[in-house]
Amino acid sequence: MLSNFLSFVENIARDQVPMITMIVLVLISVPPLYLPHYGGIAINFSLLGLFYWSVYKPQLIHLFTAFLLGLFYDFLAGVPVGMFALIFVVSRALLGIYSGRLGAANFLSLWLGFFLFVVGTSFTGWLASSLWYGVFLDPVSVLFHAILTVASFPFGTVLLVWISRKVYQVG
Repeated sequence: MLSNFLSFVENIARDQVPMITMIVLVLISVPPLYLPHYGGIAINFSLLGLFYWSVYKPQLIHLFTAFLLGLFYDFLAGVPVGMFALIFVVSRALLGIYSGRLGAANFLSLWLGFFLFVVGTSFTGWLASSLWYGVFLDPVSVLFHAILTVASFPFGTVLLVWISRKVYQVG
């Protein structure tokens, strides 16, 4: 009976790994550095986590989880409340549709998919922020931010694959 209970607890804990890694990635994405213009070039690791887990473990990142993670990001980053919550929910829904094809793709195709994902989310965030503040925000910093985020994909993916293999005993 104790082994059944421990197995149950282990399965519950294993199912929470994508959410826990996403929380850590949100915390890393919004460091408390008060450097001028740092927010415009900071790498958004949370997009990497959302993309990876939505492609490889879509059943563990629900829309409500994406919403809560987006709200958490909104509060930490100081952006309009609900902006990244909406972006995360829409992104998770769209990635859920294409997760089967992306999961079977080779690395370069996956990286191209991540590029399109980051460009779409960055443009949406830029547009929403520009409308919210009523000012045309600098698109160069958003472009630079997107380039840095896309460039981090191989390194972040290696870490997430390692975590996934350790937790889910794959390969």
